Amino acid sequence: MVANKQLAAFFYTSRGQGLFSCNLCNRVRKQLAGSGYSNLVAHLASKHADYEATYASLQASSDRPLQAFGFVAGEASHLFQWVRWIIERNMRVHEKCMEGIAIKVGEKLGKEMGTLFALMFDGWTHAGIHYVALYAVYETACKLRIPLLGMSPLEDGDQTADAHIKLFKNILDVYDQTSDMVGFLVGDDCATNQSIATKMGIPLVGCASHRFNLAVSKFAEPYGDLLDEVNSLTVELRHENNRAELKKYTDLVPIKRNVTRWSSTFTMVERYIRIRAEIKTVNAVEEMVPTGGKHRKLVALFEHLKKFESVCKRLQREDTDMGEIRLMFDSLIAEYPVMSEHLKSTAKIVHTPAFESGVVKRLFSQCKLVLTPHRRSMLPANFEQLAFLQVNGGMWDVSTVARVSKQQGS
Repeated sequence: MVANKQLAAFFYTSRGQGLFSCNLCNRVRKQLAGSGYSNLVAHLASKHADYEATYASLQASSDRPLQAFGFVAGEASHLFQWVRWIIERNMRVHEKCMEGIAIKVGEKLGKEMGTLFALMFDGWTHAGIHYVALYAVYETACKLRIPLLGMSPLEDGDQTADAHIKLFKNILDVYDQTSDMVGFLVGDDCATNQSIATKMGIPLVGCASHRFNLAVSKFAEPYGDLLDEVNSLTVELRHENNRAELKKYTDLVPIKRNVTRWSSTFTMVERYIRIRAEIKTVNAVEEMVPTGGKHRKLVALFEHLKKFESVCKRLQREDTDMGEIRLMFDSLIAEYPVMSEHLKSTAKIVHTPAFESGVVKRLFSQCKLVLTPHRRSMLPANFEQLAFLQVNGGMWDVSTVARVSKQQGS
């Protein structure tokens, strides 16, 4: 058995201060002096499963070049670090090299997707341009994969169902795929998305988190005025003078509510309850603090919000299966009938009730692209390429950069 020390010396380059870069993927790992090499070897085991075979092959045939085992020349390694640095910071692109990398990733994606997959999509507007992010959803090697296929602007700002369908077709063409291969769509349950699914003849699996947000908002309607009071108090406390006064008694800062996200209501109420005693010491907001009766109502409401928060967190976990989501929704309906309007499998908001009864899918929070271009002058095409390589970062490495660099004669 090869000693960890030998493996570390072979597969890593020391960068000083306990940092080591992997010679296979150029990722940097930390390993403190005198603590062995377990962290470095763990990276090899999780990211490069055949590392032992690679090492054994080299020992058996010492005349083979290191490039045959995934090692690359210093120039390519430096280029990889530069490109990765640019992408991680959303900076202007190294166009020639990054276009080549994107092509390589696209070729890999086209083969990996197979002939049956789902499409997940969402829209986002910035500086007057409406982008649509399109993801593929499929399994490979028993693992869920959700790569970004494209993030393109809609032509002339047209946000109709037909415009979306045309965009989907254009993106799929890049990967030599067709809409006939799409098993279902995943998106918010808005009218446009339902129209897209109807026209394409494909079931739409709505976002469970979106429906849950609507259901909680429905439940909270009777508490609307009371929650508005707490939010107004929070806003007032965040003013400079009041914040300075409150800081004398607590380092905790009041949290404002975001009306589009019910979870922010939970955090706002939680923070208010936690620092209510300190808030009462700020004379400027004394009359805005809820009375004893209103406070008791908020405490009672908070007990319900805690249940909803646990459901929300469960919905966002990757190991939450479809059956579990249905069971959670059914349990909520039994305890809170007012939520049935949005949570039952036959709810009006559901595009395909028969399909929804057996399949409940949620948009994974980590897959919703929320990127802001740091430079307004960046062309949409460059922004799309930057987003594509950033989201699909696990599909290219220093070896990819080396191949592209060689082909381009860089």
